[in-house]
Amino acid sequence: MERINLAISQILDGNPAGQAPKEIARQAGMSLSYLHSLAEAGESVPLARMDQIYSITGDTRHIDALCRRCDGIYLPVKDLGKPTTNKNELIKAVKESSDFIQAAADALLDGRVTPDEFVKIEREAMYLHKAVARFVALARESAGTI
Repeated sequence: MERINLAISQILDGNPAGQAPKEIARQAGMSLSYLHSLAEAGESVPLARMDQIYSITGDTRHIDALCRRCDGIYLPVKDLGKPTTNKNELIKAVKESSDFIQAAADALLDGRVTPDEFVKIEREAMYLHKAVARFVALARESAGTI
């Protein structure tokens, strides 16, 4: 649960919709103190609350954390829309691969991986996995038109 709580804490610090914690709490129909308790380690976060936070902020970090906790990834279906070319998706996958390798190499320079470095490696791995999954889905759909 700790990563979900950490993600919610990060969302309260800033999110794509620019919603302040007080506004998120108001729109979700919960007290500000309860919202902050969801961001504290050890507090169980009900799925309905996770859904409300996503609906209000558009932020998916807590959903990503839940998926990672279940050994999965969050891959929005809308991201599987057909691009202008599969070549563009392949380029994105290669870029994400490069970002992942760079994060891993930076972390290993001193022979140990700090918690912050691990978070970066894990995040880049998630982005890489998403990019590859999207490319594979599009390649499957177009079956050999690359």
